[in-house]
Amino acid sequence: MSNLVSLQPNSALTPNRVSQVNLDIPESVLIEPGLNVLRRGVEVAKRSFQGTANASEHVNMRPWASGCWTAAPIQTEIANIQETTAAQPYILTASNWNFVVVQGPPSTQPMFQDVLHFSQSTVTGASYSSNVPASGDSFLRKRVPNTGSYDPGALSANSGFDSALPHITYEYTDVPMDRVAVSVATCAANQPFFLRWRAPGSLLTYPRYTWSFIFGQYALVIGGSGLADLWEYCFPATGSARWVRRDKWRFSQEGLAPGTAHAMGIFPHMKPTGERFIAFSSLSTALAPTVNTSNRADASDTSIAEHIYRVDQTVRGTDIDPSPGNVTKSDHIRFDVRRDLKIDVQVSFLGFQTSGTLLDDDAVNGSGPNTANTGAVTMAVEAWYPSGTSITATVINPDTGAAFTPGTDLFPAAKFVFAGSGSSSAVLWGYTMRQDPVSSTITPGSFSMHAL
Repeated sequence: MSNLVSLQPNSALTPNRVSQVNLDIPESVLIEPGLNVLRRGVEVAKRSFQGTANASEHVNMRPWASGCWTAAPIQTEIANIQETTAAQPYILTASNWNFVVVQGPPSTQPMFQDVLHFSQSTVTGASYSSNVPASGDSFLRKRVPNTGSYDPGALSANSGFDSALPHITYEYTDVPMDRVAVSVATCAANQPFFLRWRAPGSLLTYPRYTWSFIFGQYALVIGGSGLADLWEYCFPATGSARWVRRDKWRFSQEGLAPGTAHAMGIFPHMKPTGERFIAFSSLSTALAPTVNTSNRADASDTSIAEHIYRVDQTVRGTDIDPSPGNVTKSDHIRFDVRRDLKIDVQVSFLGFQTSGTLLDDDAVNGSGPNTANTGAVTMAVEAWYPSGTSITATVINPDTGAAFTPGTDLFPAAKFVFAGSGSSSAVLWGYTMRQDPVSSTITPGSFSMHAL
């Protein structure tokens, strides 16, 4: 209420006088509070991050250490890619590659061949549904006949193999790393991958490098002592393109690097603002998440074995961006293998569940609107949508799961339903939830006041 009043006596200053009080400005008064909540990706369904939420609150969903959510990758459980028919097409078998050749009877042969690691049992009584393939989970196994050579350059048939991309300028060249495979087809920009491999060795074997996977403009170099390097092929501000090492991190304990099966997801993703990340998610160890630009990613106390490479121009300096508007460029994929190692590798496209549900019921946490506020509760979603993906966001009553009814329900919750084709997923980075407050305005007026 305004303090600007005027007293206008309508009679002399005598007993029983009457004064007139005039209110000269309107005044707003809050009747019911509103709601304005901002939730970042690392806060959304925080209990789900920590593994303490009811499983019904996040179905087919996966958090990433960069601070976002996606539909769960199919390869999160490797059994999916080994024992499900639907996952077999994600694997790149020998027919998807061009290999260097080796000399062997009766003539030159590709250096790699398909080796299946799963087949249905023939034991009497064993039965399988149609969802289980008769055989599958194909790896590429290096082979060199007794009469052949481990040196791809020993055969003229390999002359000029993959001349389109210069080989990585490895820091150590004591033992050669050979380019042995190039994909038949090009891969799309921002294509995610899933790698599995096993290099021979024991607990006391530490080869400098084992193999390298080249995707887009990047090369992931896998070391035999549990360290990984990330290199980028790009142009400086002036001059010719060259390989530059961008990052280094540990993906495994030293003694478990050779002789052990490993798996790693590669997930390029973005914010709608253009900030870019590549997640390297290892399933073979239980390290805390790390990030190249600040030593550790804020993943809300999760224990995801994951390293985040942030595409930061302060790290890249004046180098020209090879993929403006994307995390990785479209190109063929390739891999190099250490010459003296007979390695098994599997490259597959990272597949995603075609639907997923995420419930964030801690957003309001007791501070939301009460039943006297009947205004609509709205949400704005911050997300990145690769082609063919979507997120449907709704405000619900977390106790019933039904749509939130203002004026009846007390605390709202956010529900997100993800949809996609299986080859990619929408990426949720956060959201805002809002309900306007209820207020009333006291209009200008006047009233009489009798003297005491």
